[in-house]
Amino acid sequence: MDYVNYHFEETLKLLVILSLPAEKQIEAFGFGNTEEEIAIDYEQHYKENELKFIEHGLITNEQASLLSKIDSFFEVRSNTDNDAFWSGIENHSDWEILRTMASNSLGALGKSNLGVSVKITNEYSKITGGLVIQKIVVDLVENSA
Repeated sequence: MDYVNYHFEETLKLLVILSLPAEKQIEAFGFGNTEEEIAIDYEQHYKENELKFIEHGLITNEQASLLSKIDSFFEVRSNTDNDAFWSGIENHSDWEILRTMASNSLGALGKSNLGVSVKITNEYSKITGGLVIQKIVVDLVENSA
């Protein structure tokens, strides 16, 4: 059950991150392509564990249907030439749709009170001074009412 709970918590983190403005999404993922990383992580944590979440009573079939729509949203865009989406977290209108979907999903799960705390630690080269390692820790937190 620890394995299932881990992936469920990661799914909740991703839903919260998906519901946030672009600059917060980018902050939570750091280096790389935030758009792709969110999609890959969502598939890994949610889609691959969906049935286990249902079996363990973490979500209902109706909630799973909502959460699966987010995965499908990503999947449809991965099967087409949609570079604007995969590089447009800050300005592509589909990312606003995803933010609303994620927010609605959190509400349906009874988790609208959740937020995330992002802690970033950077390590710089002693030779060039350039950033060489970035460690990002994202924790779920309860928002105060």
